[in-house]
Amino acid sequence: GYVLRRILRRAVRHGRLIGIDKMFLAGAVDVVIEMYGHVYPNLVEKREYIQKVIEMEETSFLRTLRQGSELLSDEIAKLEAAGATVLDGATAFKLNDTFGFPWELTAEILEENGMTMDKAGFDAALEVQRKMAREARDDKAGRPVIYNTRGIDIASLKVDEAADTGKIVMLYPAHDAQPIENAEDGKDVAVILDVTAFHAEGGGQLGDLGRITAPTGVIEVENTKKLPDGATIQIGRVVEGTVNVGDAVTYEVNSCRKSDIARNHTATHLLHAALKSVLGGHVNQAGSYVGPDRLRFDFSHFSPVTEEELSRVEAIVNEEILAAKGVTIEELPIEEAKKRGAMALFGEKYGDIVRVVTVPGFSMEFCGGVHVTNTAQIGMF
Repeated sequence: GYVLRRILRRAVRHGRLIGIDKMFLAGAVDVVIEMYGHVYPNLVEKREYIQKVIEMEETSFLRTLRQGSELLSDEIAKLEAAGATVLDGATAFKLNDTFGFPWELTAEILEENGMTMDKAGFDAALEVQRKMAREARDDKAGRPVIYNTRGIDIASLKVDEAADTGKIVMLYPAHDAQPIENAEDGKDVAVILDVTAFHAEGGGQLGDLGRITAPTGVIEVENTKKLPDGATIQIGRVVEGTVNVGDAVTYEVNSCRKSDIARNHTATHLLHAALKSVLGGHVNQAGSYVGPDRLRFDFSHFSPVTEEELSRVEAIVNEEILAAKGVTIEELPIEEAKKRGAMALFGEKYGDIVRVVTVPGFSMEFCGGVHVTNTAQIGMF
């Protein structure tokens, strides 16, 4: 979408120069496909979709141009009335940021009227906006602690969701990167176990909660994350006694919550496949939330989903649930998984061996999350 809008801006700008003020790009699709379809077969396969997206983007962009041109005309009239010839940067930035009117067009139209734009002021306003956006992202995401794991053989750490015992190999204050030897009642901590059954947050799925019991203390686990080096870390609070590095521990994951998450995660896979079936193969996941309470699924599409389409998607997912299909999970070489038709998520990084979750005859995705063993366990969507 971003690249297409940049192309549209340039095309419309050049169109203005030669007197074109109506839609023209959608009509060029057939010509381009005729020229390049033999090199890029996807162009031929997705002709209708490409035409639809370009038509909708061009319609939207021309609407933006009309609105922006009217607003800019008002600003030009104000300048003329004041005997001024320079549009201030803040106003030019507002036209761009709030109304989507390209600053390049603002500059061109001003030039046609014997005026200029305060580009330095525009750039300053843009930098203020970028700084605010960065600060908002940092506030929302928080600043993650990069725990110091030197001295741990990361490759020896195991995740075994059937396990219930392990050993504390590293302990930290929850918000401090440097390890400690022990922690007492009331302290917020982060702990790495040699063997863990806690599933880490990732792929939109929340991390596991539960309890770790040491010989002289107890930790309530409030979140589970994966560190950049691959180690799983449990984050929580010591609620009884004292815990120490080297303690042999038992642990219990909140299984009821985990089952709720599993239902929502498998439902997310069914939803993804159903959306592709109803809206088209171009639909791809663009973010998600998978928790015990609900699921949220973000996806790419060129128009709002209608009530009828939503009803069809819902019906398809419920049919797969009622069919009580067994869900299989396999670890496969990535090339074999791709040959089988497993769907990878754009932007995700995968190793040589991937985990593939399959609902037979309906969905096959790369996924490291928790899932039900049978679609019937979801109950209803």
